[in-house]
Amino acid sequence: PPPPPPPLNPLERVPPPRPIPLATSHVPLSSSSSSSSPLSASPPAMAALPHQDCLLRVADIPPDALNPKADQRYMVAPPAGPITLVCCATTKGALSIAVHPNWAPRGAARFVAMVKSGYFSSKVPLFRCVRNFICQFGVAGDPSLNKRWRGFKDESTLEYGDGTHGENFSWLPLGPTHRTNELGVKRFARGFFAFAGGGRHSRSNQFIVGLGDNDRLCGGSPWEVPWGEAVGGESFAT
Repeated sequence: PPPPPPPLNPLERVPPPRPIPLATSHVPLSSSSSSSSPLSASPPAMAALPHQDCLLRVADIPPDALNPKADQRYMVAPPAGPITLVCCATTKGALSIAVHPNWAPRGAARFVAMVKSGYFSSKVPLFRCVRNFICQFGVAGDPSLNKRWRGFKDESTLEYGDGTHGENFSWLPLGPTHRTNELGVKRFARGFFAFAGGGRHSRSNQFIVGLGDNDRLCGGSPWEVPWGEAVGGESFAT
């Protein structure tokens, strides 16, 4: 009889139809709009395959997210800079994430490093999903991976050079007086990604994504500064 076919690479296997939304992740080879940032360099090819509905090029990001300005979505104009585009293939659909190093350099670098390492290909579930609030994720399907991503420091103004924000930096205005602006735009927009934490320098491998506009998140917790956002209609449908 003919020899059996070679086994599939485990990163190429189709996830089973069970409610574990975040299955695999993929950084497209054309992953950034600039080559001046460490995060913008083209990463090595990965075995994980992008979802058919993922955005595959930074140029495919809708214009309002590619060059965000203060408007009905953003309370203030986010810091401009390069973008790394990450595709997550989930059991619920495509999820394209625009990672902004200039929004939160340390947080963005940690997430991209986890993606490149194959961390999310261990089938990472979403949990603590509260309607119009947040979903949390980050626990690896392989428990041994969780130990490799310990806590790291909050963002620092030293990486921005302006010296005007105190020890911990957030590009969103802090405090209860800045929950909404004069247009009624809430501080933490639907689709923003940030770390989950429980105190200063507590960020590790836990994340949150906004399921609705929220006026309290990132109000004084430095770990909640957004480092990226969902982009594209398919991502919001997911």
